[in-house]
Amino acid sequence: MSTQLDTPHRASSTSVSATAEPTAADKVMAAVKKDINRNIVLIPQDVFLECILINHITPVKRVVRAIMDESYDKNEKQWKEFPKTGKEDQFYPKFVELANNINDKASKLSGAAVDRAFGRWIDCHSQIPNANADFVAEIRPDCAFVSNERVVKEAIDSFTSRKIQETLFESNSEKQDAKIWWRQMIAVVEVKRQDGDQLYLGAFPQLCNYVRQIFRQQLDRRFVLGITISFNNISMWLCDRSGGMGMSKPYDIHEDPEAFVSMISAITLLPSYRIGWDPTLKLYNDARHIFQPSYQVRALLKTGLNTTSKTEQDISNTQWLLTLIDDRSSNKVQKHNIILARRPLLIRTAEGMNGRAVQIHQGYFEKDENKERRSPLVIKTSWQPVSKTQNNQPHEAYFYDLIPDFRGRILAASVVKASHGPEANSGPSEEVSTFGFIRQSLEKHADFDTGARMNNNVKKFSKQKARAGKTEHSADKKQIKEMKETMAFMAFDYSAFSDDHKYFAEDLSCVTDRVQTRIVLTIWGWPIKFFKDLRELLTVIQGAIEGSAFIRIKL
Repeated sequence: MSTQLDTPHRASSTSVSATAEPTAADKVMAAVKKDINRNIVLIPQDVFLECILINHITPVKRVVRAIMDESYDKNEKQWKEFPKTGKEDQFYPKFVELANNINDKASKLSGAAVDRAFGRWIDCHSQIPNANADFVAEIRPDCAFVSNERVVKEAIDSFTSRKIQETLFESNSEKQDAKIWWRQMIAVVEVKRQDGDQLYLGAFPQLCNYVRQIFRQQLDRRFVLGITISFNNISMWLCDRSGGMGMSKPYDIHEDPEAFVSMISAITLLPSYRIGWDPTLKLYNDARHIFQPSYQVRALLKTGLNTTSKTEQDISNTQWLLTLIDDRSSNKVQKHNIILARRPLLIRTAEGMNGRAVQIHQGYFEKDENKERRSPLVIKTSWQPVSKTQNNQPHEAYFYDLIPDFRGRILAASVVKASHGPEANSGPSEEVSTFGFIRQSLEKHADFDTGARMNNNVKKFSKQKARAGKTEHSADKKQIKEMKETMAFMAFDYSAFSDDHKYFAEDLSCVTDRVQTRIVLTIWGWPIKFFKDLRELLTVIQGAIEGSAFIRIKL
């Protein structure tokens, strides 16, 4: 089968649409609770900061000194004019102001990676980000670090100052604030207040809501960094396709200001692949007629839009260039540049935080000269368990080689390596796995004892909450205090907890190490949908099987 595919220079001619289904906030939360069942790994705070962030940047002592001289009250031992209590919306502008001050100082005083994602911190708690599909969940982080800062500077000012909204866009009769897109999100923040003996739950699941949305909208993200804050207590998290990993204990931003400055500086200075981007994928820039990392493409970002979903105005409404290195044979390493069609065939599971996160795209070779009738390809990207990769190839490629009728249908396959992108310093043979490459082998430092204790505390606390009308007694308050000290304000929603559902991994067997893989098929079939009855469906399936075609069924 062959079909004419769209080129980067003209509109799409394929009628295949993405199968990412509409989502609602409650459905996203339900999916999150499945994702974080027994696979949240806790790491000591100092080890997490050093291995994930600080070890990969130049020293930031000058940044720390400059920021503390300017913004830290050494006598009071707290950040100047920084709220310790009160309403959440009183915290956002001060956090954003301080974080951007650190961002600016780090960019000026320390060595930044050439391929970093330039960004700014914004307060977006009252703005639902734009998305590249209709009917997305209407959720938004409290604050975020976003790319394309030059394009959204006016929006950033309007978000943070709240004082110039009336004059921002005088040329726009509706005077709308500029919109931020999900595709701009680099890191996200969830803020919860904490008063006395009360315990505010749900911060981390809410953070995961935003992470899933980022995975859904940014097809070139391998992992996402997130922050949960309770005014003075702050924790950092890393979310990938093996679940989540976070600090076993929060730190106080007033008592440990150097850790806070170092954390924000690292997010500013790290190369893009160290904050989650996949450098083997680039997005087509219509304005410059070149392929670039998606965080650099800003030509199609719009401002002043009174909508949360306008596909035709989103930067994702263009094409991707995938670089695939097929190194299954050491004697014949092949490099393939593949143009992906505008509309993916399947991205329904791409947003998952605990699974294969399959993406399936239609595409063609970049140098295919037959522009009128290019030979179509199907490209599958997924995060397979490391245990299922054999002989340096994904298990599908290994399986097809064992079946005579299927041989030759795999045109190329790859267990993605660090050397396949600009992160060659990580080692040419290092696989892009969740445990090794992304988490820097921190599972050996995992605090499973704290995880087990916190699971037990949440279980007890959920039973206490279930006692309608019963007031908290001293034992409850003692338990709450322990939970606060261990996990900031305890970041989890007790309503989801049960004997079959626990948040934290109590041993490493609960978590699956996954590796990024890709295969390219030369023979494929169209989706089967809109069949009039079961007989017609079964007839088509029978014919497809007899013809050894690859099919996908949409029920």
